[in-house]
Amino acid sequence: MRAKREDLFSSILSRGARADESSGARIDYSSALKGLVRSILMIYLIGLAIVVLVDIVYVKTGNKSLTLFLTDLLLYNAAAVVLGMVVYQVTRRGWSKAYASESALLSITEVSADAVYLVGADSIIKAWSKGAERIFGFTEKEALGESVAIVLPDDFLERDSSILEPLLAEGIVTGHRTLSKRKDGEVFPAEASLSLLEAPDGEPGGMLIVLRDITKQVELEVALNEARQDLEVRVEERTAELQQANALLEQEVSERRRAEIALSESEEHFRSLIENAIDLIVVVDHLGKFEYISPSVTPVFGYAPEELTGVSALDIAHPDDLPEISGALARAVSGSGVTQTAEFRFRRKDGEYRMLEGIGTSFLDELGNLRVIINARDITERKRSEERISALNRELEARVSELGDLNRELEAFSYSVSHDLRAPVRAIKGFSSMIADNHAAELTPASARLLEVVIRNADQMDELIDGLLSFSRLGRLEMRSVEVDMRALAQTVFDELQEGSGGGATLLLGDLPPATGDPVLLRQVFANLIGNAIKFSSRASEPLIEIASSTDTAMNEYQVKDNGVGFNMDYADRLFGVFQRLHSSDDFEGTGIGLANVQRIVHRHGGTARAEGSPGEGATFYFTLPSAS
Repeated sequence: MRAKREDLFSSILSRGARADESSGARIDYSSALKGLVRSILMIYLIGLAIVVLVDIVYVKTGNKSLTLFLTDLLLYNAAAVVLGMVVYQVTRRGWSKAYASESALLSITEVSADAVYLVGADSIIKAWSKGAERIFGFTEKEALGESVAIVLPDDFLERDSSILEPLLAEGIVTGHRTLSKRKDGEVFPAEASLSLLEAPDGEPGGMLIVLRDITKQVELEVALNEARQDLEVRVEERTAELQQANALLEQEVSERRRAEIALSESEEHFRSLIENAIDLIVVVDHLGKFEYISPSVTPVFGYAPEELTGVSALDIAHPDDLPEISGALARAVSGSGVTQTAEFRFRRKDGEYRMLEGIGTSFLDELGNLRVIINARDITERKRSEERISALNRELEARVSELGDLNRELEAFSYSVSHDLRAPVRAIKGFSSMIADNHAAELTPASARLLEVVIRNADQMDELIDGLLSFSRLGRLEMRSVEVDMRALAQTVFDELQEGSGGGATLLLGDLPPATGDPVLLRQVFANLIGNAIKFSSRASEPLIEIASSTDTAMNEYQVKDNGVGFNMDYADRLFGVFQRLHSSDDFEGTGIGLANVQRIVHRHGGTARAEGSPGEGATFYFTLPSAS
């Protein structure tokens, strides 16, 4: 893997380049100058030896005199000294400038917070700055002579091969985003600038790399991106709220908005929609000063928009609301996209205070300044109505409490009357029975018949008292709500009643959905309705009882239908009253309390009860109960 990480550097630097074997230390200019002096002296000596040998040959052959020989020596020495001094001075000055430039470059490199390091053609690190030590964690001693792979992550080649072409073409790449690796193995985001260094023969001789740790910058970019996305979501949500509010406003004032219903994406349409809205739409700065006010301010506060522009909202606020308004404004301008909802009082031009309900959202304008856009509605009349409703509710609660007391008194009265009536009725029945049993021989047929009437009416009175007690107890029984199988309950009640009445009726039982309620009380509902159906259809040639249902998501409706004597719908409102009967007791026995109990039980379950019928064509009783679902 390390070899792979070196491939990119090798592909860039090994195109005919020779390995740089230098240690990475800066040039020793003092030693270089001494070497230059030695080189000039050696050249001088070699040249002197050649001149002497040539002149000796000429002197020996007689082609040159001794004087000329000495002259050549003198001229050579003079020329060599002048030329040597010139070469030395020029070279020394050039090296001095190079030394100064190198010193400045090294100083810049050492104080730079970025990592600056040099990689040779053999991918070996040749130079290592203090910034590189801080960023990578390797000291200069640890890094020099090591492969550049020690600072490269494993996937370096696959990720950064794209820089090869521009680096070879231009010789430099700046601002390249990549990843690097520290001494402890941590991979971190970095921004690198690379420059190819040429050898004297024009081939790449190395690569200078300036690398910056951008971990914090990337974190800030991520945070900024998340904040931007959050702001976009908030803007979308606020836009949706405004669209919904505008739709409601258009519905309320459809005639006034008919020319503006056709929505357009243009800024002019949006401005027109705001300026024609009934609600107040204002923009304030971070100090609460009005920068924009919609024309709807005039009918609400009596001001023209230009009269309030530049005025602080705090100047027209109710003194008691100032602390809360200041706090809401401070929270709104704590950042962009902050939404605040509040209700505050503001002064009209005529001095009257009006209650406003508003929602404000902060945003950044084109200059980066925080502003708050507020959509407000005058709810003064609504508040007054709420106060009136609250007063009415309090009065209603008092009336309900009084009604509860009256109901309790009525139940106590019914219970007391029922008990007080039972004793004399039983006495009448008892004494009448004793007379009938003990003095039967002494009674005339007319007296015996009258005595039988007394006993029968006493029995009926006893049944009425029992019914009254039952009706009274229904209001005091504690209900328990469970899921009730209405089909099984109806079948059981019918079977029991059939057994008691000797049978004869036919039951058509539909698919009844389960209901939520008290099974004991609901059993009494079916007992009364099915019992009545059996009783009033007993004179039919083929008594038939049908039990069916219909349902919606919340309530089930159940129907008990018979083909009995029916009733006149003109008297339907009397069916569910206590002691109310539409048939004489001579035709059908009963107390007139059963249907009152049915209605009371159904009402306690949150349902309703009603009936439909026609004389001679039977009757259908309906009642609703909460669905089990």
